[in-house]
Amino acid sequence: MRSSLKAYRAVELGSADKRMLVVLMFEAARRNLEQGRQHMLQRNYEAKHRCLTKAQEIMTELQLALDAALQLVCDAARELKLSLIHI
Repeated sequence: MRSSLKAYRAVELGSADKRMLVVLMFEAARRNLEQGRQHMLQRNYEAKHRCLTKAQEIMTELQLALDAALQLVCDAARELKLSLIHI
């Protein structure tokens, strides 16, 4: 990737809100899956492996972030429930 494009992507990622980051991550995962498919069709198995591994890493990070967000929601709901009990 050219350095000017890398710089643009870094600014885009640094200024994106959380929802946009999720969209960008899904787009990157989809792009890597498609590139992996193309490499598989071309029998370039090393490049296929790199692309599919990258897609898997992105999806794992998204899953971990979702798990953490869900835990925060559950904690907040538990606190709200306890507050309502004491009213």
